[in-house]
Amino acid sequence: IGNQYINHYTLNTSVSEHCDGSEPGQYTILVFPNKYWESTWGGEIAFYDTGSVHKLINFKPGRVILFDSRISHKVMPLTRNARRDRYSIAIKCCDETGLEHFNKIYTVHTKVEKNV
Repeated sequence: IGNQYINHYTLNTSVSEHCDGSEPGQYTILVFPNKYWESTWGGEIAFYDTGSVHKLINFKPGRVILFDSRISHKVMPLTRNARRDRYSIAIKCCDETGLEHFNKIYTVHTKVEKNV
């Protein structure tokens, strides 16, 4: 498990399409902690494939999503009907392949820093 943080979205929060990682073996876990949410409030998460929406997942209280961090995604805007802010907990993690990649990067950076 790597970084963890809380995302907070209001009616005016703008989010662009992005990827959380670029290497194999990196994953993102999203937890939707809101206790109540109506489907007309928006805040879905869109997953993209070659520039167009491949999958749209509704924001649902208590939902947990795990996905490859290389998948492009974004949170859709809240609608004017939204009566609450939208929150998510993001947890970054990796499997053995991802861990090997991070170890190689760390080893290279450590060697460079020692030689300076």
